[in-house]
Amino acid sequence: MDCGVTALDTAFNYRGFTSHATLAGLGRDLLARFTISTKVGYFPATGGARHSLAPEELKRALGQCARDLGREPDVVLLHNPEASLAVGEQGREQLTAACEVLAEAARAGGCGTWGIASWNPRVLAALGGQLPCVPKVLLVRAGLLVGHEVLAAAESLAAQWGIRPEQRWGMSPFGGDLANAPWGRSDPRIFLARGSAGASAVQAAFRVAFEVPGVGSVAVGTDRPDHLRELVDATGLAVDRQLIGRYRELLIDRAAHSR
Repeated sequence: MDCGVTALDTAFNYRGFTSHATLAGLGRDLLARFTISTKVGYFPATGGARHSLAPEELKRALGQCARDLGREPDVVLLHNPEASLAVGEQGREQLTAACEVLAEAARAGGCGTWGIASWNPRVLAALGGQLPCVPKVLLVRAGLLVGHEVLAAAESLAAQWGIRPEQRWGMSPFGGDLANAPWGRSDPRIFLARGSAGASAVQAAFRVAFEVPGVGSVAVGTDRPDHLRELVDATGLAVDRQLIGRYRELLIDRAAHSR
């Protein structure tokens, strides 16, 4: 909060399925000052977690989310539905049934709104067609380390479902490994507009993630307050959209020549 952050994103399975209870331990008065988004779709299993879109399991998870948090979440996302989707029409039926569980929860006051978080939106885009109940939020990978096919699929789904720009969210802007990102060989600061002197490569990469693809928020994890402040400051940087557009064209060319 001291850094200006007012939204927290978590999931039913994070922190060994204890994330919600851990957040609740901060105290209801404090937690009430944040917007909370969470995800359902992974469940405890021997040795880790398993994925499921079974409606009854999703319903039970939604109820436990609220109980463990001590409040209804503001947003609930279907967590990586592609992880257990069947192909073709059976997959569409699975996805529809799972989405209806979340849509009903929103209608009943079990959450503020609902959406889908997808690591590989190509699987969802390949299903084709409109869903009977349309997600209000879409969370996808964003940033300079995401390939054209994933970016294009995310943009296609957002347009198909009519998701507002501010409800298009990004995640994993550093590819999940900030320490080993390739910025020692290529500098993302080239994508910043003039007048951005002093910005770090990490700040530039984070800021560009809002543009590739176009999203209104970017979820990022850190355990260092100084890193968090650095990223919050980066949101005020201006970018060179013409150069970013050229970069996207290069990604398209690369994808075409790699087939």
